[in-house]
Amino acid sequence: MPIDSSAFRTAGTASGPPMADAGSRVVVPFLRRMGARTVELFAISHPHLDHYGGAAAVFEALRVRRVLDPGVPEPSSSYLAFLERLQMEGATWHAPRAGDRLRIDDVELEILWPEGPAGSDANEGSLSFRLTVGGFRYVNTGDAGVEVEREILEHLAPLRPETDLLKLGHHGSRTSSSVEWLKATQPEIAVISAGTRNRYGHPHAVTLARLDSARVPRVWRTDLQGPLCVEVDARGWRIADAP
Repeated sequence: MPIDSSAFRTAGTASGPPMADAGSRVVVPFLRRMGARTVELFAISHPHLDHYGGAAAVFEALRVRRVLDPGVPEPSSSYLAFLERLQMEGATWHAPRAGDRLRIDDVELEILWPEGPAGSDANEGSLSFRLTVGGFRYVNTGDAGVEVEREILEHLAPLRPETDLLKLGHHGSRTSSSVEWLKATQPEIAVISAGTRNRYGHPHAVTLARLDSARVPRVWRTDLQGPLCVEVDARGWRIADAP
């Protein structure tokens, strides 16, 4: 049964106006080229449209088996349409908590945040995780800010969430990606996911200065360089041709 994709793309949320549908434009074409027919695990960081607006295209094109969602209460029609679609799909829905681990074949997912039931602040309740496959590690904190970063570091101490690839929090906003966090994660590449000429001015100059201060070796900006694709195999990991 087809889903009304417009419900995902046009309903207002705290994230602002509708965003470009990266699901149909980037994600689905890439998965199809890779021969994928199912999605074993679909995760959203929080229910703001710029973080799950491409879900409709993915659900329409492939079978989704499991969904991770922090469970932030969000009354928007687009998020309700998302929940209805995954229920119709028969996908298993789960709201993970810090310390949870999930393994699918050679991929391990370690949940870093939230610690308990998500509150009303969707950004601060963002699902944060470290994904490990082979020798490659990837950390994503959604739109969580510096206070959440500190909580994660305190919770993990004396361990650190070291990573090869770090997606900077909140699209490179100054409210995320503290120098303390950057030094603890020690990324080889920091990715800033931001739209070209976005109205928020992301990434912020303060954030770029923090990257310099933490001596992050490489920064990838999607507003300047487009999508980033990483290829992982027995030989290691490398940046591949963009999807």
